[in-house]
Amino acid sequence: MWGTVALWRDLVIADTDEGKVLGIDRVTGAVRWSFFLTGPLWQSPVVVEDVLLLGDCAGVLHAYDLAGGAAAPGPPPERWQVALGGCIESTPAVWEGSIFVGTRAGAVHALW
Repeated sequence: MWGTVALWRDLVIADTDEGKVLGIDRVTGAVRWSFFLTGPLWQSPVVVEDVLLLGDCAGVLHAYDLAGGAAAPGPPPERWQVALGGCIESTPAVWEGSIFVGTRAGAVHALW
């Protein structure tokens, strides 16, 4: 892992160099869910208002609904995705309702 983990309620959310995203129980350490994105995943996952933001190395920024999938088994449902082009290695920054993220293609994108 290259990034820091995100904390949401009783979950630790981590991403790995190989592209695996894990939801880990904060108390027991048990893996509750996992899924794969195109790796490597070098940024840190970000949670804002129950939404997990995570970019992949295919250049796609993903948003997952943590609150909507909290009671269901398996990974959280995806709310949306946007193709930005170029591996997303930077941690998404959120400020005043906008999301900012940089890519290996040399661009900084702002979404609002």
